[in-house]
Amino acid sequence: MQRAVRDMKLNPAVINLSGIRATEFNVVVKPDNFEEVTKGGIVIPDMARERQAMAAVFGTIVHISPVAFTYERWPEGEQPPKVGDRVVLPRYCGMIVKGKDGIEYRVVKDKDISAVLE
Repeated sequence: MQRAVRDMKLNPAVINLSGIRATEFNVVVKPDNFEEVTKGGIVIPDMARERQAMAAVFGTIVHISPVAFTYERWPEGEQPPKVGDRVVLPRYCGMIVKGKDGIEYRVVKDKDISAVLE
């Protein structure tokens, strides 16, 4: 059976500066940074930051392999995630890779993306 490779249009708001190109069914996600101080100047305690970090990883998709999200039967009326989407990942999935821009990215399997934030 042939799988249709979906149209990969680059979102101009997100440019892949990492130098990391996903292969197979992988996706490159730029994780959000955790704030150590709130906008009001309150320092967030270590325990609260740890709890927040253990729950999930929030980030933005910067690159998707051409074959990621090409399941034979995608739910009708649903759109697969695309570059620029904000997503939620399990805390310990995938691997951390440092990009050529010095930022740490996550390379995860397409099935590891738990949700897309709207």
